[in-house]
Amino acid sequence: MEKIMFFSDSPADLLPEDTQGLPYRMVPSSVIFSDGRVELETNVDRQEYYEYLKTCAEIPTHAMGTPEQWLEAFEDALRGGYTHAVVCTISSTASSVAQSITVAHQELEGKYPGALTVEVIDSRQYSMIYGRLILESLEQAGQGWSFQRIVEDLRERTRRNQGIFGAYSLRCMQKSGRISGMAAFVGGALGIRPILLCRDGKIAPVEKVRGGKNVVPAIIAQLRQRIVRSEEQDLYLIHGSVPPEELDRLEALLIQTLKPKSVRRHTIGVTVITNCGPESVAVCYYGEPY
Repeated sequence: MEKIMFFSDSPADLLPEDTQGLPYRMVPSSVIFSDGRVELETNVDRQEYYEYLKTCAEIPTHAMGTPEQWLEAFEDALRGGYTHAVVCTISSTASSVAQSITVAHQELEGKYPGALTVEVIDSRQYSMIYGRLILESLEQAGQGWSFQRIVEDLRERTRRNQGIFGAYSLRCMQKSGRISGMAAFVGGALGIRPILLCRDGKIAPVEKVRGGKNVVPAIIAQLRQRIVRSEEQDLYLIHGSVPPEELDRLEALLIQTLKPKSVRRHTIGVTVITNCGPESVAVCYYGEPY
């Protein structure tokens, strides 16, 4: 009989309350601060970290989970009687975590041949844009879906999974090297706010608006072009330290314009927010397959 455990790295941004009581384990990345401090991402308070990013001179770096951490996680699953594992990771365009998982799986096979069937899926996404994929798969497992059916459906949803992202500040993008200092200076001086599409491992600008008040309407306009059967979807509104009134405005427009089944709010975690900046917001949805 199949017993399935689900795994991800910490940039999936799932919180303990999201998966409490469910067969899920996160292998966290490490946050390396400029003063030499090293902390597991799961131990960093998100709200405090948002404020830290607004004033720090040098943004932290990150190290993904090691082969040793992944091997320990797989061995714990075996001790728990699990026979199958579904691993969903951050986009391979942003991290080489899959290499650590491969090394860990090879070591596991050497010690316990055939004991744990492991399927690794490159989400081609970031933050809750792929975290929500895991939650949906966990729900399917609870309904009695087989391992093969879950994996096939997860791969199909991965090809439709997208996000529209808006940034109210360019500061962290410049510090992380995502844009040049000159571009950040000019963009900031002109009040330029980028709107980006997260799709198939790429984050590409699709629009630029002037002024923070135009970010929400631009996100809605992009969603109307790209979402498929919105009334059948649970949308995820993910954010950093964006003013509550802006989040309320975005949620109200999502409900009014797209009429989804629900809109679920969630914070963006440490790894992803470091690169996009705390003044960021995105909507996760399903579009046409790529």
